[in-house]
Order: sequence, then C-alpha cells, then structure tokens
Amino acid sequence: MCRFTAPFAGLLLALALVATVVAQGRLIINDPLEQIRQPDLIRQAAAPLIERGGFVVVYVKARGNDADFIQLLKRDGFVRDDGKARVELVAIYVAIADNYSALRYGERWRDQLDGRYRQILRDHLSQPLSSPNLSQDISAALAAVEASVNPLALFDARWVPWIAYPLGTFLLVILVVVVVRRMTAPAQPRPGHPLVHAAFPQATASQRAQAAALDQLAQRFIAAVERVCANAGTVQPDSTQKLLFQDVRLALLRLRRGHAGVWSSAYTPAEELNRLEQQLKDFERSLSAPLPAVTGYQWSGPASASPVTAVDAAHLQTFRQALQAAAQQWWRLDWALAEAAARSSEFDTSGLFQRLRALLFETTLTDDSAPAAIAEARAIEAEAAAMAQRWMQRLLRPTPSHQSSSVSPSFTNDHDDWDTDRRSVTVWSWGAATASASSDSGWGDLGGGGIDSGSSSDSGGGGGGE
Repeated sequence: MCRFTAPFAGLLLALALVATVVAQGRLIINDPLEQIRQPDLIRQAAAPLIERGGFVVVYVKARGNDADFIQLLKRDGFVRDDGKARVELVAIYVAIADNYSALRYGERWRDQLDGRYRQILRDHLSQPLSSPNLSQDISAALAAVEASVNPLALFDARWVPWIAYPLGTFLLVILVVVVVRRMTAPAQPRPGHPLVHAAFPQATASQRAQAAALDQLAQRFIAAVERVCANAGTVQPDSTQKLLFQDVRLALLRLRRGHAGVWSSAYTPAEELNRLEQQLKDFERSLSAPLPAVTGYQWSGPASASPVTAVDAAHLQTFRQALQAAAQQWWRLDWALAEAAARSSEFDTSGLFQRLRALLFETTLTDDSAPAAIAEARAIEAEAAAMAQRWMQRLLRPTPSHQSSSVSPSFTNDHDDWDTDRRSVTVWSWGAATASASSDSGWGDLGGGGIDSGSSSDSGGGGGGE
C-alpha cells in the first residue's frame, strides 16, 4: 500500500501547480451598534483577500482605542498573548464616538502595507464620527488594502493559458509514466526501513486523546450550565459568570470545528485545550463562590446571596426544569452542528443562544412574569429540537459534489453569535497547521496601527508587534 503513496502524492502536487487553487479565508464582522447598514459592500470588498487566504476582521464600536483593538483580536484568537498574530490577518477597527480608526495586519502583508496603511486610513476612515456611510468607507479601505497587496496587478492574465496548459500537460505525462513504473515494480524495502511507518498510529492516538479531552470538557460545561439553571430566576448572577459562559461555549465550538477540519485560532489545538480548561475551571468556581480576580475578566463585585423577589415555589420549579431541558437540547444541537461544520452553513443558532442566555442570566421571576418565562424556555427547547430534526434530515441527504463551502464564523452583536459566509473552506487541520508564508507555523509579527482625527500623530506604530 505504501509504495503507491509517493506517486499519487506527486500527481496531486502537479495538479495543484496547474490548476487554479484558491486558499480561502473568512470574514468576521463584529458590529454591536449595527452601524454597518450594507454588509454586502464589505463582503464584496473583502472577497479578493478572502480568496487568497486572508482573515478579514471588522470591528465597529462606540468607544475604543488601539489597546481595545488588540484585546479584541486576542479574544477572538487572532493574536496571541506574546503578540504573535495570524499571518493572514487583515483587521479594521472603528470607534465612532472617539473618531478613531485603525488597520492591523499579519506578517504576510507587511511588505506591502507598512508604508501604505496610514494613507489608507486617512483616505477612507479619517472621520468615522461624521461618515454618512460607514459601510462604504470600510469597503473602500478594504479595496485599497487589496490594491496594495495584490501581486498580480501588473500581470497580464491572458498569458496564463499559454503557460499553464502546456506545462501541465508535460508534467502529467511524466507523472503518468512514473506512476505506471512504480505500480508495476515489486516492493523492495530498504535495510532497516520497515514498510509500515510507526508515526501514523501515534498521530491518530494523539488526535483521539484530544477528542476525548474535548468531550470531557463539554460534559463539564453542560453540567455547569445545569447548575446555573438550578439557581436561575431568583438570584441575579454575577456578570463574570455570563462572560465566562460565553467564552467557554465559544472555545468549545472552536475546538469542535477544529476537530472537523475548520480552525481559525492563532493557538494550536493543545494550547486551546489548556486555555479552555482554565476558563471552565473559572466558570465552575464562580458557581460556588464569587471570583475575586480573574485575569482577562472584569470583576463587578459579589453576587446577590438572597432572592431578589418572592415567587411561587411551583412556578419557580417548573421554570427551572423547563430551562434545564432547553439548555440541554440547545447544547446538543450546537455540538452536533460544530462536528460537521462543512455541511451546516444554513443552520444559525445565534437567536436561540441569545434567548437562552437572557433566561439564564437576565431573568428575575415574579408570579406575573413566571408563565411567560416558562413558555419561552419551552419554546427554545421545541425550536432547538425542530432544528435538530432538520439537521438530521440534512445529514441523510447526499452532499452535492460541487458543494465545497463551509461555515465561516462572522460575529454579530455580542462577540459570541455566529453568522455564515459560504466563501470559507478549511484553513487548519486538527493537530497541525497548513503551510504558511511565515516560519512560525501560521503566525508572526503584527503590523499596522491607527489614526485619531483629533491628533496629528499616528497611534500604534507601523509594523510593530504588540
């Protein structure tokens, strides 16, 4: 079996040289203020960068600065704690009330953008506070980035067929001859080199161990959520619990998608597992006692220790049981969709997540409001079950041969809700990064900075790492 591996690998390499292979990236939009009225303009402007593997990220906030920009990139897994960033990153940040804008990019684009990013910001995003059309400004900035980094701007595409087709034909003929000779030749193992290589079962065992660890963390997460359900309705939880709940859920789904072949974090899967385990421990600790100080989270004081209002015990018990059933059904659906991310692009659970989160962390029951809250919990359970049934039917249908798109995470509202963009394909495989222009396995120094229209100096510095 092994003697056929090398010829077919060579054949695939040759086909990759003569075919138009596009390593696509993804688009992420975080706009809690809903100031982007025409997202299609941004998608269209980002498409060329995405098709060449770029991670295009757009943040729109009321107030902020470059430090907040870096913190958001770290939170979303595009910049590590040591300042290293995804080499494919192209990120735009706009703080409207502060009249501030910034452009940050990965090492892949530094040669082209180090001398251009300030001018791009001045030309297109110098006055976000008074902009009549922010969508158009951001799309124009992305188009300027594309014009700066496009390596084919001076290349006449009409010559491609005259070069690619003869070269491809020549390589294919050579490879066919090589494959035929290899297939007909008897296998002759070299002394000291067994036919079966021991690295493959080891790699498989490592992947199985990571998958088992992830499943255990997911079980601990839903157990913690059930504890939140058991106390919901009367005691207002601390805001730290809500933030940890969101972060743990995102980390679990990110790793689940990575196991399915869709990876977007600057961290390796092993590093992400370690981060997730610490976040989950913090979440579990917060359910037993208030967190005095947790790195990366804002502590807002101890949770209330006594019920805020009195409510009938029967109503409260019914609400908590319905909420627990809704949480279990919702998580089963989220987990199943993440396992087959490449086939679940039409399923969006962000609405269910927002409604469930409101019941868990923002609902204080009274006798008057209890029936509506119980009905809402049951509605979430029913909708999640219906979506799960549609998902099962979707899995039973054969996948069309031309369908190659997969889920692309695009943030909306609260940093934790997902939208879909069909341009995305697999970026990282589980356990190992794909080939990258950087020598650091897909991430390197972070370049770019920002400009503040109220000041003549630039903020952030060109090309520097954070």
